[in-house]
Amino acid sequence: MSICPCNCKYHRSIDIQTPLMVPLSAFFKSFAFHSVRERFPVVIKRIMEDLMKRRDELATIFGEPVREELKKVVDELAELKYALQSNKEMSPIVSVEQDAEIFNYYLQRRKVEDGRTSPYNTQILFAEAYLYRRLRAIFEKMKILNNYDYFGKIKEDSFEDALPVLRELAIHMEEGCECISDKDAIFDLMKVCSLRIH
Repeated sequence: MSICPCNCKYHRSIDIQTPLMVPLSAFFKSFAFHSVRERFPVVIKRIMEDLMKRRDELATIFGEPVREELKKVVDELAELKYALQSNKEMSPIVSVEQDAEIFNYYLQRRKVEDGRTSPYNTQILFAEAYLYRRLRAIFEKMKILNNYDYFGKIKEDSFEDALPVLRELAIHMEEGCECISDKDAIFDLMKVCSLRIH
């Protein structure tokens, strides 16, 4: 039995299924392991790539000073990604928002109860919530990008990709359901939704 399924130097996990009555974490071979190892870094990487790809567009929208903030944000995202991948201890959330206090209290409690608070050694739901809260904390301390929706482009692209399927679904619903009498109204609604994101 290998200590770590990925044979890494960090010894993040053990190659057995999660035992019964043990909270789900990435320490055991489970979907939690794959989430922390594969999905979490991809989420961060996609945000970084989107910011770098759209830096000229964002400079046009927000002005040239946004470029300096983008550099800071990308650097902090890279640090967060490295910390997650190398199973570093989760650091307290630095924020003026009230929920940061709750996160930090729970983080301290996990450390006392579990002995370690790292992405692979804490409960998966907390690890995931922590990831998204850290993402928010990075942006909220920026002046220009404070309220920037870093998932906005991903949501827009997903919606656009779904439109053909939604159209087909609407046609089949109209054909199979007498309660939908106006197929054009459904298409109009989808057009409005499409215009809303542009």
